[in-house]
Amino acid sequence: MAEKDIFEVTRDVVAGGSLDEKGVETILAAARERSETQPLTTKERSEIMDIVKDRMKGLAFSELPMPLRVLSVFLIISGALGIASGITALLPMMHSGFLEETLGQITATTALVIAIAAIGSFVSTVLSLLVGLRLIKGKRGAASALINVNIAVTVITLVCEFMLYGIGPLLLFNVFQIVVQVALSTYLNPSLVNESNLERGLRKLDTEVHAKQGTLGLADPGEGYIRLDFFNLFWTFMVGSIIGLIVEIIWHMVVVDPGVYQDRAGLLWGPFSPIYGVGAVLMTIALNRFKDRNIIFVFVVCTIIGGGFEYFVSWFMEVASAPRRGITPTSSSVTCSAVAPAWNSP
Repeated sequence: MAEKDIFEVTRDVVAGGSLDEKGVETILAAARERSETQPLTTKERSEIMDIVKDRMKGLAFSELPMPLRVLSVFLIISGALGIASGITALLPMMHSGFLEETLGQITATTALVIAIAAIGSFVSTVLSLLVGLRLIKGKRGAASALINVNIAVTVITLVCEFMLYGIGPLLLFNVFQIVVQVALSTYLNPSLVNESNLERGLRKLDTEVHAKQGTLGLADPGEGYIRLDFFNLFWTFMVGSIIGLIVEIIWHMVVVDPGVYQDRAGLLWGPFSPIYGVGAVLMTIALNRFKDRNIIFVFVVCTIIGGGFEYFVSWFMEVASAPRRGITPTSSSVTCSAVAPAWNSP
């Protein structure tokens, strides 16, 4: 009997519509076995996660325990009543001029904190209503995502109310809200947590395999030279910012003002010139699939991208600052086409 591939194993594990810790271990074991002969590509890892997400099902409302069903109905009723009461209380105050009179007696900072607390309370009430509706429809994943947002909103509201009123009933109520929401999210989330663990495990396995092969950071076959992920692009930006600055300082000392050193850094702290870092990232993205092309082609493309980007940034900075400086911007002063090829030096 033929051995099952990683995709068949994944389908079997989530066939019942759920994913537990044992299922995660089974899929990762199959992935590790497959990686011994051929590493999983980024596309294949995405396909595995797509299979999991397509087969997973949320808990239907009828499958929830009675206390959770009662809580869902309570969230809907309390949310609707909270929105209605808030609007009912706000409208008379707006028409009577009470708000204008009150705001005129407090500082701008206090008014801002009050506004944030009021908006946070209203948003939290709306989110609670939506959570209840999602639970009624059995959309566990959507409910869990809304709860996570609501926790953040409640924390912001709690901080504002602590600044305004100190420790009191409102603060304790918000703390209670956070505890209930964390408990509810934890109850609804076991399969979602396992899903995240599977995705994290596949990425870790991929890193281990490529590290052993000495290909860490390189793209999958047919996908270019390096992976265009945050890690690679971040360090491309950092290295480009430093090397570009060094080249510019040397150019200034040798050509512009011979023998005179001038700090050409683009930031207040650190030896960085971000314009070269961004240019390096743009060239990396544009040329990633052309690593085997003729060197002249690469040189010309780098010159066009680097020079064009520097021209745009210089033009924008001059135009943006012209009104403040009382001058008329000119296109001839923003960059020099003669030095555009210097973008190839990093």
